[in-house]
Amino acid sequence: MSEERNLPDYEEDTDDGYTPVETNDRMVVGDLIKYTSDNGWTESGLPVESNKKLAAIAVNKVLQRWQEQRVVETIAQKPLPDPDEMNAAIPQSEWEEGPDGKPRPPWQLAHIVYLLEIETCEKLTFVSATIGAKIAVSALQDRVAWMRKLRGADVVPQVELSFKPMSTRFGMRKRPDFKIVGWLDLKAGAGAPQPALRQLPPTELNEVTPPTTAEEMNDELPF
Repeated sequence: MSEERNLPDYEEDTDDGYTPVETNDRMVVGDLIKYTSDNGWTESGLPVESNKKLAAIAVNKVLQRWQEQRVVETIAQKPLPDPDEMNAAIPQSEWEEGPDGKPRPPWQLAHIVYLLEIETCEKLTFVSATIGAKIAVSALQDRVAWMRKLRGADVVPQVELSFKPMSTRFGMRKRPDFKIVGWLDLKAGAGAPQPALRQLPPTELNEVTPPTTAEEMNDELPF
């Protein structure tokens, strides 16, 4: 049985560009989905529909300790401890072999994405400590942060579960990718008996008129 301590408190982690969600003190909400380069996206061991559209509601990070190929402890209280310091306190003789045949540090930083199936409200959770997952979640997080500067703090991405190539020491491999196919407004159904997400139209930015030659040559400083 995995020990969980200080499970996600989203209100404390305010810099991830996502809206807090209610998890009832559980790290995994709904069904767990996984990605491997061999099997692609799976849910309970079965392939996930390739065109399944999901709302990526929130992201999070936790620190997990692995032992005997399973997670035995989870730390989620922010700020997270330094995994290098945590691993330095454990003798390398106790480290287990990783996929590359070398000793793998017991403490790993895991990246989480909470997903919602829009039509059925089925909840899914993606949790992974792989480098590919880190890249995928960081890219998603970055795009949300930028879009919220344009559309406000209540937008979330609509994604399809996809993959992208990634160069590794073993050659080219596939990594998970949350392909953004649209944006949704979480406030669309606020106060309604059955809140509904509203599909946002493409972003339109006001064009900035370039300066004239006279303005460019103006020596007068504006301050």
